[in-house]
Amino acid sequence: MWVADTGNHVVRRIDLAADTVESVVGVPEAPGDLTDGVTASEALLGRPVGLALGPGPSLYIADEENHRVVRYNFGAPAVAGESEVNHVAGTGRPSSAGSEAAAARQLSLDSPRGLAVDGDGNLFIAASDVIRLAVADDSGVVTGLGPAFTIFGDYPKDGVVEAAATRISALLLADSGGRLFLVDENLGFLAALRRVEGP
Repeated sequence: MWVADTGNHVVRRIDLAADTVESVVGVPEAPGDLTDGVTASEALLGRPVGLALGPGPSLYIADEENHRVVRYNFGAPAVAGESEVNHVAGTGRPSSAGSEAAAARQLSLDSPRGLAVDGDGNLFIAASDVIRLAVADDSGVVTGLGPAFTIFGDYPKDGVVEAAATRISALLLADSGGRLFLVDENLGFLAALRRVEGP
Protein backbone atom coordinates (compact mmCIF):
# COMPACT_ATOMS: atom_id res chain seq x y z
CA MET A 1 0.00 0.00 0.00
CA TRP A 2 1.29 3.46 -0.97
CA VAL A 3 0.44 6.55 1.12
CA ALA A 4 1.13 10.24 0.47
CA ASP A 5 2.13 11.69 3.84
CA THR A 6 1.37 15.22 2.73
CA GLY A 7 2.31 17.13 5.87
CA ASN A 8 5.67 15.37 6.17
CA HIS A 9 6.47 15.75 2.44
CA VAL A 10 7.12 12.03 1.83
CA VAL A 11 5.53 8.99 0.22
CA ARG A 12 5.41 5.89 2.37
CA ARG A 13 4.92 2.20 1.60
CA ILE A 14 2.97 0.09 4.08
CA ASP A 15 3.44 -3.67 4.18
CA LEU A 16 0.32 -4.95 5.89
CA ALA A 17 1.60 -8.52 6.09
CA ALA A 18 4.87 -7.53 7.75
CA ASP A 19 3.27 -4.68 9.72
CA THR A 20 5.94 -2.21 8.57
CA VAL A 21 5.97 1.38 7.27
CA GLU A 22 8.81 2.64 5.07
CA SER A 23 9.51 6.11 3.68
CA VAL A 24 10.31 5.53 0.00
CA VAL A 25 10.29 8.96 -1.68
CA GLY A 26 11.22 12.23 -0.03
CA VAL A 27 12.96 13.41 3.11
CA PRO A 28 10.63 13.53 6.13
CA GLU A 29 9.84 17.07 7.30
CA ALA A 30 12.12 18.54 4.61
CA PRO A 31 10.04 20.16 1.84
CA GLY A 32 11.86 21.15 -1.32
CA ASP A 33 11.98 20.98 -5.10
CA LEU A 34 12.99 17.83 -6.94
CA THR A 35 16.27 17.53 -8.83
CA ASP A 36 15.81 15.00 -11.64
CA GLY A 37 17.71 11.73 -11.51
CA VAL A 38 18.29 11.61 -7.77
CA THR A 39 17.64 8.54 -5.67
CA ALA A 40 14.30 8.21 -3.92
CA SER A 41 15.60 9.07 -0.46
CA GLU A 42 17.33 12.21 -1.81
CA ALA A 43 14.27 13.48 -3.67
CA LEU A 44 12.60 16.52 -2.15
CA LEU A 45 8.83 16.92 -2.45
CA GLY A 46 6.47 19.74 -1.55
CA ARG A 47 3.19 18.42 -0.13
CA PRO A 48 2.69 15.22 -2.17
CA VAL A 49 -1.04 14.55 -2.49
CA GLY A 50 -2.39 12.23 -5.19
CA LEU A 51 -0.79 8.91 -6.17
CA ALA A 52 -1.36 6.61 -9.14
CA LEU A 53 0.28 3.34 -10.16
CA GLY A 54 1.18 2.69 -13.79
CA PRO A 55 3.24 0.37 -15.99
CA GLY A 56 6.99 0.41 -15.68
CA PRO A 57 6.40 -0.13 -12.81
CA SER A 58 5.70 3.52 -12.04
CA LEU A 59 4.33 5.44 -9.10
CA TYR A 60 3.17 8.92 -10.13
CA ILE A 61 3.11 11.55 -7.38
CA ALA A 62 1.21 14.86 -7.47
CA ASP A 63 3.82 17.24 -6.05
CA GLU A 64 1.38 20.01 -5.14
CA GLU A 65 3.59 22.85 -3.91
CA ASN A 66 6.09 22.35 -6.74
CA HIS A 67 3.29 22.31 -9.37
CA ARG A 68 4.62 19.16 -10.99
CA VAL A 69 3.99 15.45 -11.26
CA VAL A 70 6.86 13.14 -10.34
CA ARG A 71 7.47 9.56 -11.47
CA TYR A 72 9.10 7.11 -9.09
CA ASN A 73 10.48 4.20 -11.10
CA PHE A 74 10.55 1.58 -8.38
CA GLY A 75 11.41 -1.13 -10.89
CA ALA A 76 14.63 0.54 -12.05
CA PRO A 77 18.05 -1.05 -11.53
CA ALA A 78 19.19 -0.26 -8.01
CA VAL A 79 21.62 2.62 -7.53
CA ALA A 80 23.00 2.36 -4.01
CA GLY A 81 19.93 0.26 -3.25
CA GLU A 82 17.44 2.80 -4.57
CA SER A 83 15.68 3.96 -7.74
CA GLU A 84 15.48 7.14 -9.81
CA VAL A 85 12.85 9.84 -9.45
CA ASN A 86 12.07 12.36 -12.23
CA HIS A 87 9.42 14.99 -12.91
CA VAL A 88 7.20 14.13 -15.87
CA ALA A 89 4.62 16.95 -16.04
CA GLY A 90 4.50 20.63 -15.21
CA THR A 91 7.02 23.45 -15.46
CA GLY A 92 7.19 24.27 -11.76
CA ARG A 93 5.27 27.52 -12.35
CA PRO A 94 1.60 27.57 -11.25
CA SER A 95 -0.76 28.14 -14.17
CA SER A 96 -3.93 26.70 -15.71
CA ALA A 97 -3.36 28.47 -19.01
CA GLY A 98 -2.60 26.67 -22.25
CA SER A 99 -4.41 23.79 -23.83
CA GLU A 100 -1.63 21.59 -25.22
CA ALA A 101 2.12 21.11 -25.38
CA ALA A 102 4.53 18.98 -27.36
CA ALA A 103 5.93 17.64 -24.09
CA ALA A 104 4.14 17.21 -20.77
CA ARG A 105 7.00 18.97 -18.98
CA GLN A 106 6.17 22.12 -20.97
CA LEU A 107 2.49 22.35 -19.95
CA SER A 108 2.07 24.19 -16.66
CA LEU A 109 0.12 22.79 -13.72
CA ASP A 110 -1.46 24.66 -10.82
CA SER A 111 -1.31 22.68 -7.57
CA PRO A 112 -1.87 19.16 -8.97
CA ARG A 113 -3.76 16.89 -6.57
CA GLY A 114 -5.67 14.07 -8.30
CA LEU A 115 -4.09 11.45 -10.58
CA ALA A 116 -5.41 8.49 -12.58
CA VAL A 117 -3.82 6.11 -15.12
CA ASP A 118 -5.75 4.38 -17.91
CA GLY A 119 -5.17 0.96 -19.46
CA ASP A 120 -2.61 2.36 -21.93
CA GLY A 121 -0.59 4.10 -19.22
CA ASN A 122 -1.80 7.62 -20.07
CA LEU A 123 -1.87 9.90 -17.04
CA PHE A 124 -4.83 12.13 -16.10
CA ILE A 125 -3.86 15.06 -13.87
CA ALA A 126 -6.32 17.19 -11.87
CA ALA A 127 -4.66 20.56 -11.33
CA SER A 128 -6.85 23.20 -9.70
CA ASP A 129 -9.72 23.80 -12.16
CA VAL A 130 -8.50 21.78 -15.17
CA ILE A 131 -7.69 18.19 -16.09
CA ARG A 132 -4.62 17.54 -18.22
CA LEU A 133 -3.81 14.31 -20.07
CA ALA A 134 -0.13 13.31 -20.40
CA VAL A 135 0.37 10.71 -23.13
CA ALA A 136 2.38 7.58 -22.40
CA ASP A 137 5.05 6.16 -24.70
CA ASP A 138 4.81 2.77 -26.43
CA SER A 139 5.81 0.99 -23.21
CA GLY A 140 2.96 2.60 -21.27
CA VAL A 141 5.19 5.00 -19.32
CA VAL A 142 4.77 8.78 -19.05
CA THR A 143 8.29 10.18 -19.35
CA GLY A 144 7.41 13.85 -19.75
CA LEU A 145 8.64 13.88 -23.35
CA GLY A 146 5.28 12.91 -24.87
CA PRO A 147 2.48 15.39 -25.59
CA ALA A 148 -0.03 16.70 -23.06
CA PHE A 149 -3.51 18.17 -23.53
CA THR A 150 -6.18 19.91 -21.51
CA ILE A 151 -9.30 17.72 -21.65
CA PHE A 152 -11.52 19.54 -19.15
CA GLY A 153 -11.67 23.18 -18.12
CA ASP A 154 -9.49 26.04 -19.39
CA TYR A 155 -10.54 27.18 -22.87
CA PRO A 156 -13.91 26.00 -24.28
CA LYS A 157 -13.61 23.16 -26.78
CA ASP A 158 -15.50 23.59 -30.07
CA GLY A 159 -17.37 26.58 -28.66
CA VAL A 160 -18.97 24.56 -25.85
CA VAL A 161 -18.57 26.04 -22.38
CA GLU A 162 -17.85 23.27 -19.89
CA ALA A 163 -19.24 22.96 -16.39
CA ALA A 164 -17.42 25.20 -13.94
CA ALA A 165 -14.98 23.59 -11.54
CA THR A 166 -13.03 25.41 -8.86
CA ARG A 167 -10.73 22.88 -7.17
CA ILE A 168 -10.57 19.33 -8.47
CA SER A 169 -9.02 17.29 -5.69
CA ALA A 170 -9.47 13.65 -6.72
CA LEU A 171 -9.81 11.51 -9.85
CA LEU A 172 -10.99 7.95 -10.39
CA LEU A 173 -10.91 6.26 -13.78
CA ALA A 174 -13.50 3.60 -14.62
CA ASP A 175 -12.11 1.86 -17.69
CA SER A 176 -15.11 -0.39 -18.25
CA GLY A 177 -17.38 2.59 -18.93
CA GLY A 178 -14.72 4.95 -20.18
CA ARG A 179 -15.68 7.46 -17.51
CA LEU A 180 -13.48 9.69 -15.38
CA PHE A 181 -14.91 10.73 -12.02
CA LEU A 182 -13.81 13.96 -10.38
CA VAL A 183 -14.37 15.51 -6.97
CA ASP A 184 -14.59 19.30 -6.58
CA GLU A 185 -13.84 19.99 -2.93
CA ASN A 186 -14.93 23.65 -2.99
CA LEU A 187 -18.29 23.12 -4.66
CA GLY A 188 -18.85 19.76 -2.97
CA PHE A 189 -19.84 17.63 -5.95
CA LEU A 190 -18.88 14.39 -7.69
CA ALA A 191 -19.05 14.47 -11.48
CA ALA A 192 -18.47 11.89 -14.20
CA LEU A 193 -16.84 12.70 -17.53
CA ARG A 194 -17.23 10.41 -20.51
CA ARG A 195 -15.18 10.50 -23.69
CA VAL A 196 -17.35 11.11 -26.75
CA GLU A 197 -16.01 10.34 -30.22
CA GLY A 198 -16.32 13.15 -32.75
CA PRO A 199 -18.43 12.95 -35.90
